[in-house]
Amino acid sequence: MIIYLMTLLYNLLKRSVIYFIPFLYITCLLSGCANTSKRQIEAAGQTTLSNKIFDSITDFEGLSNYDKRLLVNQVTIDSIHSELVFDLSYHYYQNGDSLEFRFWNNVAQQLGLENKKLSAEAQWDLGNFFYGQSIIDSSYYHYYRAYKEYNAISDPYYAARMQLNMAILQENVKDYIGSEVSTIEAVQVFENLGKKKQQYIAYSNLGIVSNGLDHYTEAIQYHQEAIAIAEQMQDYNLQATSLNNLGVVFEHKANYDSAVYYYKKALAIDEVKEKNPRVHAMLLDNLAYSEFKISPNKEAIDLSRKALHIRNDIEHSSGQLINKLHLAEMEDYLGHKDSAIKILSETRKLAEETDNYDYLLMSLIQLSEVDSNSGSEYFNSYHKLNDSLIKEERLVRNKFARIRYETDEYIEENKLLSQQQLFLGSFFIVSMVIAVLLYYQKDLRSKNSELVYESRQQVANEKIYGLILNEQARMEEARSQERHRISGDLHDGVLGKLFATRLSLSLLGHKFLSDVPENQKVYDNYIAEIQTIEKEIRSISHDLKNDFNNDQETFIQLVQDLIKTTRKVTEIEIRFTNDKNISWDLITNDRLIHLYRILQETIQNTIKHSQATHLDIEFLEEEGELRLIIKDDGIGFKRNNKKGIGLKNMRHRVAQLKGLLDIQSSPKGVCITIKIPISDTAYEE
Repeated sequence: MIIYLMTLLYNLLKRSVIYFIPFLYITCLLSGCANTSKRQIEAAGQTTLSNKIFDSITDFEGLSNYDKRLLVNQVTIDSIHSELVFDLSYHYYQNGDSLEFRFWNNVAQQLGLENKKLSAEAQWDLGNFFYGQSIIDSSYYHYYRAYKEYNAISDPYYAARMQLNMAILQENVKDYIGSEVSTIEAVQVFENLGKKKQQYIAYSNLGIVSNGLDHYTEAIQYHQEAIAIAEQMQDYNLQATSLNNLGVVFEHKANYDSAVYYYKKALAIDEVKEKNPRVHAMLLDNLAYSEFKISPNKEAIDLSRKALHIRNDIEHSSGQLINKLHLAEMEDYLGHKDSAIKILSETRKLAEETDNYDYLLMSLIQLSEVDSNSGSEYFNSYHKLNDSLIKEERLVRNKFARIRYETDEYIEENKLLSQQQLFLGSFFIVSMVIAVLLYYQKDLRSKNSELVYESRQQVANEKIYGLILNEQARMEEARSQERHRISGDLHDGVLGKLFATRLSLSLLGHKFLSDVPENQKVYDNYIAEIQTIEKEIRSISHDLKNDFNNDQETFIQLVQDLIKTTRKVTEIEIRFTNDKNISWDLITNDRLIHLYRILQETIQNTIKHSQATHLDIEFLEEEGELRLIIKDDGIGFKRNNKKGIGLKNMRHRVAQLKGLLDIQSSPKGVCITIKIPISDTAYEE
């Protein structure tokens, strides 16, 4: 019973180990070389600026770590600085400097906080690093982080590559179902994108997983798919590797003839023997083992020893281990137990030195069968080691599941935190906007109240101003009427009576005093005096009849009174300038009245509409004409407003004066220029 159990365990373990060796090539291609190929592809066109900087520092390795970091930090362009940090990280990864790699990789991760692509690459490098250190769970964790980052930036190709990396790790710990699921998801992406090399690796892994699940038909189909892709790529090493994998499946089925066929077909590829001694030795050893299974003979042992010699030369430890196990089994079958025990002891020692527990288990189970003296001891050692490895594999598989869960949970927590931060930020922004709007509304109400008050005040001022103007007009009209009445009374009444009296006295004087010359002379003097009084009364009558005196003082005083009155009802600063050399005595009263009315209308319009702060009024005489210039610093008015009633009245009055009117309006103010002839001549239209 014990012998049967040991044989069963041996056969189960042997099947997995035989298959593991040929797949080492694919595993290296995927994990160990994945990032290399990616970086080579991205740098294929030309040397990047960061590489030029890095390569130009010939003694970079001679610098202290502090100086290296200081030098890198002096690169201020963000994109080049980031690329240089990633190149440094990868440089130390390739050179096996774990301390420097971990430092620069951590810097790269910090830079990746703002850039998910950079973060994903940093996680990828770290996954490769831990894979090389055989820390499978940590490697899986960082591949999964990279997978999530690539998904977040919608990069399906690199996300699928991370899935394939994780599938390889799952197969390594015999999580075949999980590996199969991950690989199928990845291969669908590779097929859609036409990525042949990645399709090849995925189908090869599916073949190995199916073989581990004893699904031999599916395993054969997957390996045939891989072979077809390798032929399309014209990659002979990949063709040979897949032919070997296919042979292993038939070997597991105990169909050794088919296994030999595929091994020989792979060995017929000349490029493999010349360029890939590792694969060549693997094929020789597997061929020898299958041929021995068909027909035990010394030639098969010699062929296996030939393969071992190649593996010794290239120091391929895992290849040496499986090769020795094959030789020990064949030697034992031929009855050479001492030779078999010696080979197995060497295998056990090498497996312990290289920490290769799968082959250590194989050596222990075979020793328990071959060495009858210590068989039970070897079996117990095998049993303990196997139990611990099963527990470790189960623990790692559980870690894989926990990594997925915790990472997803961490991502969800980050999303929730981001959403909370977004909500709080949005709430804060909305609150600020509401507060600003409320303040603005309150301020607007206050300003509106002020505007309403100012508007009402302005309307009141305009009414007051209008009342003042009307009152002034009525007073002027009353004064004018009173002057006309007094003038008429003086001219028609007093002056007439005085004239009649003088005429009567003149007649009497000539009648009664003509004989007395002295009295006549005195009499004539009185008559002349009366005549002088008549002239003065006539002059006073004429002056009273006119609204304005034809002198400068009277008209200018009226203008100044108008300005003084206006200042009381507006905050506009009014400046008045008068040319002292104007010949006011040549300008008729009617013309002065028109000028005064024009000035009144203009001032009133300025107060109502201009929003000005300054108003300049100037009278001057140039080239025999009187010029009135009225200028403000308000907002001007539109051209279509030039047809208002006020402007029509102004044009009418200027036309009455036979003068010219010029109006210049702009957003900076209005300038009105009125030119009238001082003498009673008109401008030609």
